Amino acid sequence: MRAPRALVVVVAVAALLTGCVSVPSSGVHGGQSAQRVVLDLELSGGISDATYTTTVTAQPGEGGLGAGASVHGELTVNITEYAGLTDAKAAVDRLLRTVWSIGDQKPDTIGITIVGGVAQNDLQWYALVRKLYDSGTAPTAGRVTLAAKDAARLFGTWPGTKPKDQGRFTTATMPTSPTPSPVGVDGLRASTYNGQPNFEVSLHRAVLDDASYTGTITAVLIADGEVVATRDADFDASRPDNRVFFSLLATAVPKSATVRLSFTPQDGFDTATVELPVPHAAK
Repeated sequence: MRAPRALVVVVAVAALLTGCVSVPSSGVHGGQSAQRVVLDLELSGGISDATYTTTVTAQPGEGGLGAGASVHGELTVNITEYAGLTDAKAAVDRLLRTVWSIGDQKPDTIGITIVGGVAQNDLQWYALVRKLYDSGTAPTAGRVTLAAKDAARLFGTWPGTKPKDQGRFTTATMPTSPTPSPVGVDGLRASTYNGQPNFEVSLHRAVLDDASYTGTITAVLIADGEVVATRDADFDASRPDNRVFFSLLATAVPKSATVRLSFTPQDGFDTATVELPVPHAAK
């Protein structure tokens, strides 16, 4: 006899921002509607787009008996380019509470995924979630899930209350300019190297009209207001991917850290100095 197969149904909700759109505030069973949550997040600043996805997985038993279904609600937010989380702990807590407040369909599990921006791999998700909630799956970088029983214990009965803080939880780290920056930021994270605090910056040189930025890039690590490390990167024509990587060591774990990028002038590019705050400098 052929083994029964799972049936998976996925429904996604994204904001509709064209024209005049009426968005319900309340979900079918109370709380917030998924559409309202997505729209509010996209209007809060620092988020380029958000999506709420409901996945229903049905597991039929032998001969159609004992059928069951599991509902998972997932909120995905895409952080604006050159932005980062000002407070990862608050962001994780707020987004999980937000998912739990969606009253369209009761979930068995909930999840959040944070993508884009800078330094998302530095959020120490596993330790963070264990410390905050003492539950949840082992998260990958940028993704956290909770079972409904854990969400109810932490946030109250479903649908939960809309989080009070609906303002920005991201901060822009690149200035707005009609002239492109010489680089794009691929990653910015704090780690440890041979027992020393290490701050890693991954960049790519910008391309304008098929011409790359070919100037010198200087990265300066400022820890607790003091310059502690400086590195330069000259243009290397042998690297077709235009990638640039800096590793900046500090002597002690700072309470706050900033990476300052400066550039030699080149026509067509905005070479003003840029400062990138490092999330979670102090562990």
